[in-house]
Amino acid sequence: MAAIDCGTHPDDFTASIFARAHRGNQLAAGKAAALGALSGELLKAARDAFPNAAAEYEALTTTVTAEPAAAAKQ
Repeated sequence: MAAIDCGTHPDDFTASIFARAHRGNQLAAGKAAALGALSGELLKAARDAFPNAAAEYEALTTTVTAEPAAAAKQ
């Protein structure tokens, strides 16, 4: 609250906080999208190079991610 004590209008202070939060959110969303794309590309390359190991990995990850969703529906 030092900014307000120094004469900053409360609306300006609030707007700057939300703008900073939005900017950080957009950066995080971009990083998450980039990691998702990288993961997809790596899995595609793994399928080409090691089809059996990639199939085992995919079976394992779909089982692990499907279980919590199935448990939540019950």
